[in-house]
Amino acid sequence: MQIPKERVSFKTRIEQTPNYQGNAVVNYTSHDVPYTRVIEHKHFESFGTAVYDNPQTVVSEEYSTGKSPFEIYNCTFEPAYTIEEIVKTIKEVTGLTQSTPYIPNAIIMPAAFGAKLVGSPMGICPARVKKLQISTNICGKKMKDSGFQFKWTFEEAIRDWFADNKNQYLE
Repeated sequence: MQIPKERVSFKTRIEQTPNYQGNAVVNYTSHDVPYTRVIEHKHFESFGTAVYDNPQTVVSEEYSTGKSPFEIYNCTFEPAYTIEEIVKTIKEVTGLTQSTPYIPNAIIMPAAFGAKLVGSPMGICPARVKKLQISTNICGKKMKDSGFQFKWTFEEAIRDWFADNKNQYLE
């Protein structure tokens, strides 16, 4: 698929840190964030501790200009489901009984900052940990406000997906 040139614009800057977000691309789908993704270019070529060889990094924010005739929506509902609700539903639908640990933010975020400070070779950084902790932030409000009628509930959608995979896995 080609994206029309007027669909996106970029703001690029140099950050005075060797590792800004711990990953090449992080998508942002919340209405609270003005850009759609952040690209940290060095992660396309540098891996592990090599990321820390240069004390600076180049970061680009990608903005949607809204001029495209199309908008792409991932799985979305209004109101949005929390990570805990998503995990609970998937476990119920698939019959998974594996324990899902809950680590409070007051413990995990300081650990992520500590890992970043010591140059974690696994790429652990607060931005990545925060992304794992919060919901997908895909907001269905715009769709709901435009009159879109959701075909399935979240549980029905997961059940359908699981059935499409012969009730063996979610792929």
